Amino acid sequence: SGVWSGGKIPSSSLDKAKIEHAITLQNNQSVYDLSFIGESASLTLNSKKLEVLDKLSAQSNNGFIGDSLAWIELEGENPSTISFKTDGQKLGSLVVNVESDSVYLLSALKIYEQLSTTSGFLNTQENDLKLFADSVKSATYLKGTGKVIGDLSYQRKFHSSNSGWRMISAPVMSQNY
Repeated sequence: SGVWSGGKIPSSSLDKAKIEHAITLQNNQSVYDLSFIGESASLTLNSKKLEVLDKLSAQSNNGFIGDSLAWIELEGENPSTISFKTDGQKLGSLVVNVESDSVYLLSALKIYEQLSTTSGFLNTQENDLKLFADSVKSATYLKGTGKVIGDLSYQRKFHSSNSGWRMISAPVMSQNY
């Protein structure tokens, strides 16, 4: 494991990065093209923001280790795949702002602050995509011209210290955007 080039991923719009082992992000960064190669390839987001300007390539056995404050923004014209390692399947925010057909989610993901489909599609590939809420904050879905293809669920966590009788209801049975 380690950090990339003094804690930075290349940040000019011409840089392409290939991750072949465990890396930790130390600063908010932008990269043009990002690929994960091999099972040990991972990028720990460390509560930072990563902007991918064109293409993200991951497989189901490698990818990000996220946290509830980390942020990923996907842009560009090429289809992308995004995946999270089992011990880090969470993000604060995910922004999909692509001109391509879809961004494909290859693992489960829990979002704690915001999911935004500004443009393009986020295809869940039948993976578990949840917006999460607890006693402190609730995640939101901001829909632009893009959309989520597949299931998107909302999970609310109740703490035992404030347990008791509750009525939980939803205003719709299902919603199409």
